[in-house]
Amino acid sequence: PSFERSLMEYLDSELGQVESFLVSSWDINATRRHDQLISGNDISFSHLLVPTILEILKKSAGHENFNVLDVGCGTGVLSQILGHQVARVVGVDPSSESIRIASDYCHRQTNVDFVCVPIEHYSPENSGDFNFVVAHMVLHTIPPSRLPSALTQIHRLMTPSGIFVASLPHPAFYPMHKPETFGLGNGRYSYNIPRFYRHTFTISRDRDPLPSKTPYFHRPMEHYTKSFAEAGFLVRDMHEPFPSEEIRSLYPKEKRFDDTYFLIFECVK
Repeated sequence: PSFERSLMEYLDSELGQVESFLVSSWDINATRRHDQLISGNDISFSHLLVPTILEILKKSAGHENFNVLDVGCGTGVLSQILGHQVARVVGVDPSSESIRIASDYCHRQTNVDFVCVPIEHYSPENSGDFNFVVAHMVLHTIPPSRLPSALTQIHRLMTPSGIFVASLPHPAFYPMHKPETFGLGNGRYSYNIPRFYRHTFTISRDRDPLPSKTPYFHRPMEHYTKSFAEAGFLVRDMHEPFPSEEIRSLYPKEKRFDDTYFLIFECVK
């Protein structure tokens, strides 16, 4: 019993440190990450991910009248883009510094608002409000214990037949491009085994890492599809955005695109 007690105390301590890291890392990184996005230096964001998300949105009839929820909105760059396509956007994020920057960045857009809160704690009075929900590069930063409640909350906030789009680093391919982070070759990484990593975040046009490492919970694709189903979603499509030759020419020459880096789930309620 004393060993079990000690083990539980240790695990609680570790979990507390991880939860704190989830928010503090993005508070530290917010300014630098915002600069990367608005400068256009993040080619994948501007030329692969955002176009795919907008394509999914625009094929929905009446999208101009949609209420959109941007889960893990960060500094509001995607929220601002979506705001030009729909009636209303609400961005939620637990990072207070990210929300501060987002509010300033979008202050002229009257149809875009921000709330500093984890998605699980977003106000229950908004149930059933949103036609379209996007979680851009968010789900892989949510701990296993919280992922089911986050997805359930997203489902509850959506209108009947609402659309949920979740983008993330491709679980099957992305770790191959970050061998130092994932410990490829030293036994630390297995595709089939979920694991938490502290990720050194860089982009191809800015090789200096963000000031703080970022959270990354590796999960196989099967884990995500089962989690969606358990929350009440139907996976309607999966997108693996891959750059055309024209877009590939925008990346530094040393950037290899032998396979895709990203995966986007398109789900319906």
